[in-house]
Amino acid sequence: MGIKRDLKVLDFERFSAAAADYEQSLRFISSVTTHHEEGLRYRFYEGPQPVKDIVIVYHGGGVNLDAGYGILARQLVAESGLSVCLVDMHGHGESKGIKGHLPDPRLLWQNVDMLITALKRSHPQAQYHLLGHSSGAGMLINYFTCHKPA
Repeated sequence: MGIKRDLKVLDFERFSAAAADYEQSLRFISSVTTHHEEGLRYRFYEGPQPVKDIVIVYHGGGVNLDAGYGILARQLVAESGLSVCLVDMHGHGESKGIKGHLPDPRLLWQNVDMLITALKRSHPQAQYHLLGHSSGAGMLINYFTCHKPA
């Protein structure tokens, strides 16, 4: 006789809705704005203090910036004074591209360069820090080892 196990599958729609509710209950921060730049969607979280450090967060595969990452962003802004930029990678969320398809990884790396350039236009004095979760971390490792950043 085998052991009967209930298979649990994460319901991302329900998770995203619960995460959005929780995110809104967190301490208020000064500004949350969503932008589209050359087909790339990103959301910028900013506190009341001048922007000195920006953490750019790349999500894991199969999800997007709305998959609970706003909770992390709000907590970092409220507790540390950092500004946070969440990104929908190419082919995810509301960024351009066929969902789940990437014709060339260099496209992701070019998007990193483009985003940093765009952010530098509005925050030239800031220091930039890149953070990746799961496949977002793998993408950043490849970005730094296989690509010459702009």
